[in-house]
Amino acid sequence: MALDVAYVGNRGVHLNMVRTLNLPDRVTGVAPNPTFGQFRYYDASDASKYNALQVSFIKRYSAGLSFTVAYTYSSNNAFGDADLLLNSNPQDNNNLRADYGPTPFDIRHNFTTSVVYEVPFAKLVGRDDRMTKMLLHGWQVSGVFTGLSGLPANITNGRSSYPNSRPDLIGGLDAVYSNFQTTLQYLNPAAFIGVPLSAASGASVRPGNLGRYAIRLPGTENVDLSVAKNIAVTEHVRLQLRGDAFNAFNHTNLTGLVTDISKSNFGRLTSATPRTLQIGARVSF
Repeated sequence: MALDVAYVGNRGVHLNMVRTLNLPDRVTGVAPNPTFGQFRYYDASDASKYNALQVSFIKRYSAGLSFTVAYTYSSNNAFGDADLLLNSNPQDNNNLRADYGPTPFDIRHNFTTSVVYEVPFAKLVGRDDRMTKMLLHGWQVSGVFTGLSGLPANITNGRSSYPNSRPDLIGGLDAVYSNFQTTLQYLNPAAFIGVPLSAASGASVRPGNLGRYAIRLPGTENVDLSVAKNIAVTEHVRLQLRGDAFNAFNHTNLTGLVTDISKSNFGRLTSATPRTLQIGARVSF
């Protein structure tokens, strides 16, 4: 058995940042250079920071059993999406620091455990003839449990002509409903209000006070199970028959959050992960 504890830190990694420039003034609607159109500008001004505590406990294969338990507590922040290609505009081109926050793939808590067990059916029945070996040898069961905290969600206001404009968060109101599992309404629309729009530019007159990716989606839990039968056809040919169940217990993990406050179904969870079954066979020689 082995117990590993590690700290992982990565600071100041520079990545692409994209900005839409020559936007009209929020209030007057006049572009800085009226003879030019809007254009996208890329530079390396984005920077990400990752810190994590990683703990794992491993039982190596013996007596037909092996398992792993792993936990990661981490934080991944950046000024943008910390992505090489799929970048999003900042809310305010002139204040990148106001956009510093979680990346879209920041998972605060990540717990995973896996197990593989060779079931000794033949030994349990106390027989070792050829037929018993064919029927009872080679059975294997395995499973993986994963528990994750929710991913960040970026709340925007699609009514504003400025890209990625965010609303204001109203203090004193709960942003997340506690009964969302039954109602599917995750966010409280009354807790978010759009910044007034300028008639001249169609943009919000100022940036919203809600941080980038400031809301967390619900956490997820998932169990995958497999049953396999390994058959020695000849000395060099092996046949494996297996069945797999993904999300085996059909646990409802709600996703598909509507994050644009201009939508009539804002704050609603619109999809869920299904249970998936598959069977397969593999020949090794």
